[in-house]
Amino acid sequence: MQQTSNEFRALAAFIKKPVQNFQESSFQNKLKIFVFAFALSLAFTMAAGAAIEWFSEIFGFEDLVDGHKLQQVFTSMPPVVVGLLVVVAIPFIEEVIFRLPLKFGRTTLNFIVPILLVGVAGMTGSAQLPALAVAIIAIILFFVFNRRILNWLEKVWQFRFGWVFYGFTFLFAFIHIANYRVTWLTVALFPLLLAPQFFAGFFIGYTRLRSGFFWGVAFHMIHNGLFVIPALISIANAFPPASIQNNEYSLSISKSESDSPAAEFRLNHPDSLVMKNYAFKGVIAILLDKEEKMIEIDDTFTANTKLDISYGRITAVNEAVPDVQNEAMTKEYKSDILSEMKKAYGFALENEQLEMELRTLYIKDSLKAKKHYKEAIHLKDSRVYIGPAGSKMELGGVTAKQLAEILGEQYEGIYFDSQLDKTFVFTLEFKKMPIEELEAYFEEQFGLGFKKSKKKVETTKVVFD
Repeated sequence: MQQTSNEFRALAAFIKKPVQNFQESSFQNKLKIFVFAFALSLAFTMAAGAAIEWFSEIFGFEDLVDGHKLQQVFTSMPPVVVGLLVVVAIPFIEEVIFRLPLKFGRTTLNFIVPILLVGVAGMTGSAQLPALAVAIIAIILFFVFNRRILNWLEKVWQFRFGWVFYGFTFLFAFIHIANYRVTWLTVALFPLLLAPQFFAGFFIGYTRLRSGFFWGVAFHMIHNGLFVIPALISIANAFPPASIQNNEYSLSISKSESDSPAAEFRLNHPDSLVMKNYAFKGVIAILLDKEEKMIEIDDTFTANTKLDISYGRITAVNEAVPDVQNEAMTKEYKSDILSEMKKAYGFALENEQLEMELRTLYIKDSLKAKKHYKEAIHLKDSRVYIGPAGSKMELGGVTAKQLAEILGEQYEGIYFDSQLDKTFVFTLEFKKMPIEELEAYFEEQFGLGFKKSKKKVETTKVVFD
């Protein structure tokens, strides 16, 4: 108890006035400091993380969490690679950059300063090129006046170490803003979003100064491992391969083997469906004939897990039968796939009504539109290619309803519908852009317009057992 009380007093004194030099202590004492700081870091970090989750859920900002870059890493790389990267490589690199310089060293700063300048410049988005130019000039000046600058920095470390410690702690937190999509909301909530990294950086820095550099490295690796490894185990065990074959159809489901965020690919036919590299959430949306934004899944990693699905009926569909019958069979095979997925992966669906902004697709300029659609007596194959983040979309033989669904998948908060005849099939090529620009582009290029209104829509929540 006395030891813990002494540690709290030492920590309080350090918070008020950080110092870089501590008296050398035994391994046992360093271990006690490590455990003490790690426990406090874990408590503060988890509390800050819970605050972010609560805030985003209460105020409807779930995309703050859903848009986290780490989720993309988890679903685009093999678990072993993610583990080595997030638990070993990145912590070591960050410790070299942000904690090694906490104890002044000329060689260390000659190595770290250029990295910091280039790193900060690289985070400036659209201003990246001019920022990198400024960083390069600053690096040249740093080495031209190296001795004079390092003499000045040595005095800063000696007499203003609090600025140094909290400055590096803030920079460590700041670089993690890149994990989020940069919006006005991200900037406004900057202190809250980066609180977990700030607390972790503070206690890692405290441990590094009191116990040594490699104690800080171990702290960072174990900290990341506690959060990352359970998630990796869960992801590795999620969605085991499923293969079903009966007298009516065959179905195979497996996790995508792609190691990169490759483009989604889907091929539809009245009696078959092939989907490659589709997120679980997107699969459910397609099977329910809903936009992806209408599907809610609490576990983001599960929602983003990429799947490959292949379905085929044993008896091929006769393309000469009426479209109504083919459409009924399409609904039937979607029902087959959904039913088998529920049994294989143990989930149920719950529905709820809400009001959303609606864009209804219609033909505004028939002369332009005729260049991009044709009337199909019998609906046959359609081809959909969607590049990463909607960077390129190639649609071939899609109905107006399918076009509305695809647009809905790309635009949060907007529901798309169509008034066009179901026999109209479109061949279009475009990319994702702000909704106002998309409306102008569709009118100019394709002769298509959007009527604005409100609509009550049904959302579906996926609940796992």
